[in-house]
Amino acid sequence: MNEPQPDASAPVVLIHGAWMRGWELQPLAARLRQAGFKARRFSYRSLKHDLAENAKRFASHLHELAATSGPVSVVAHSLGAVVTHGALELLGSASQVRRIVALGPPFRGSRVAEVCLGRPLLAPFVGRTARDWVARGGITAWPHSPELGIISGTRPLGAGRLIRAHRGPNDGMVAVAETRVDGSSGHIAIATNHVGLTFSSSVARLVARFLRHGTFDRPASEKPIPR
Repeated sequence: MNEPQPDASAPVVLIHGAWMRGWELQPLAARLRQAGFKARRFSYRSLKHDLAENAKRFASHLHELAATSGPVSVVAHSLGAVVTHGALELLGSASQVRRIVALGPPFRGSRVAEVCLGRPLLAPFVGRTARDWVARGGITAWPHSPELGIISGTRPLGAGRLIRAHRGPNDGMVAVAETRVDGSSGHIAIATNHVGLTFSSSVARLVARFLRHGTFDRPASEKPIPR
């Protein structure tokens, strides 16, 4: 008998990271749709708007979506995971978010953003949302009820390598250590860089698995998703 998959019929909202507008999430969204999920994208302005404003907009979006469709799940890339955290703080017990998969999330802060903020020529490119997160100092534990799965990259290709921000394993923008928080339901690291987390078929497979089962471990009933 196949294992029930209650999450596959619920909406999945994909939220992008800094400097992006969401188009880079299209390959991942397409793979999730092929796997049976109702994937949609949410866009925000990481440079122009501060963290509070973006969190408020995302909280409103999730609340309105849940009001018409029931419980939702979120797939958040990079800074999008920070905005998701802020939205959950605002929603509190009213949240109908069931599961979250965070791809390369700078939960514990961002060394890349810190370095850039300390250099006048680079500081403007950090953006208001990331600057607010650096000032806050990140989080060390997951304080929300939705199950959280974290996927980190270990291929150091990105701006972090150019400015020599990291010494340990990283994806070129975010260190693996920056992604870890106590209280998550699962953490896995794969050989890809920061942007590659949104294009990888392996990542898509892991995302679908966690959304369905709340774990990155492969169940016997799992069917492959298209590459």
